[in-house]
Amino acid sequence: MVDENKDWQGAQGSPEGFGTATAGGGSFSETGAGADASRNAVDELLDATKELRESLVKLFGAGRSAAAETVGKMRNGSGQAYGKGKERVDALYHQGKDRVDAMYRDGIDYVKEEPGKSLLIAATAGLAIGFLLRRSWR
Repeated sequence: MVDENKDWQGAQGSPEGFGTATAGGGSFSETGAGADASRNAVDELLDATKELRESLVKLFGAGRSAAAETVGKMRNGSGQAYGKGKERVDALYHQGKDRVDAMYRDGIDYVKEEPGKSLLIAATAGLAIGFLLRRSWR
């Protein structure tokens, strides 16, 4: 026997179908005060879900902004460190190049001033290197 406060429906899954019971493939929902309370509860649940979603969007948006800001600071800091390191390497390179150039010029000047000594030094160095290489091949 069907209660007068119950109403048979053919569609399942509708918002009004919240709290429905299935009997033999059909569904029914309550009408009256019980249905209003169910609808109010569903509306409150939907509102709470929307608020939760909005809060999560704000939270993840703030997290994304903070992460982007941190990455930006890291890039800026690493760029500054890279610039300082590059300047230091450039300075050391130029110092080394200047030293080698000075030694080369000093060597050229010495050969021009002392050609005999330079020839003897070069010949002795060549003989020593040749002797050492000949021994290592045996």
